[in-house]
Amino acid sequence: MKRLAVISLLFLLAICCLPAFVFSQELPNAADVLSSALAALREYQITFRNLTATETRGFEIFDSAGHLKMRRQVISILIVFPLAQNPNSAEEFRHIIAVDNKPVADAEKRAESFFEKIARSQNDARLRQQIQKESLRFDPVEVIGYTTSPGICLFENLRNFFRYDEVGDEILDGHRTIRIYCEQNFATDAIRLSRPGARPDSNVAADIDSDGQTEHLGDLRLRASLWIDRDTFRLRREIREFSVLNYKTQKRSVIQHAEFTFRDSGFGILTPQRILIDLFRPLRKRFEMSREARIEILYSEFSKPDVEIKFKMP
Repeated sequence: MKRLAVISLLFLLAICCLPAFVFSQELPNAADVLSSALAALREYQITFRNLTATETRGFEIFDSAGHLKMRRQVISILIVFPLAQNPNSAEEFRHIIAVDNKPVADAEKRAESFFEKIARSQNDARLRQQIQKESLRFDPVEVIGYTTSPGICLFENLRNFFRYDEVGDEILDGHRTIRIYCEQNFATDAIRLSRPGARPDSNVAADIDSDGQTEHLGDLRLRASLWIDRDTFRLRREIREFSVLNYKTQKRSVIQHAEFTFRDSGFGILTPQRILIDLFRPLRKRFEMSREARIEILYSEFSKPDVEIKFKMP
């Protein structure tokens, strides 16, 4: 199975000692908005662990001519929990219950056996591999870590690589929001194209697959619009795009587009409601991009699971 998109499951979001912000124009309280949004994102990170919801992932896969090749629907119980060695990280586990409207045989028994196995794990890297293998076994493309890493351009370790513009106030589903536009101006290893043999790195915020064409493509950049609640500074909506530079044509193209919608919950945070992701492949002969996949992810209301997941430490 080819990995097309991985968003880091680690939040590097300490809210003290922030570096200087870069704004295209002086706007009153703009720095306060970003600092408050970062604090709200940290609150999301902490509270979102050990929550669960029914997740419906709908896949559409396209051929190189843009024609629909296949569809798939995977319904799971999503559980988000912290890992043993690094309590600041979180992992998405999917207990798959149905594929293309057909129940998965012995799903409950399989989940119980799996949790018994991983509860003894003391290595986070190995644990992640096991969880991803189990959670994504029916997915035609692998899309990982989106629920745990919204608002990448707010991450503390990336602030100096972005320009921030406060677009203004907008009403979003009856809520007053502040719209912030952020655009990456400088390259950073924390936002990178996947390379064969690259090791997992906790400092990487986004790891995007280029279908093995890193010799022709590079300089991955992120731009995003954030709709931040004016009262709570929580993220209500996000649109993000990753683009790459084609070294032969010297033109930039979008390699991934994603839209996030969040809603109120009973946990003092806004939880994911819908995530829509478009993935694009580089065409080897024409040096153009063609849409490879569209993934729509829908969530029920989140709740606390009946059992909290913990791991034994040595």
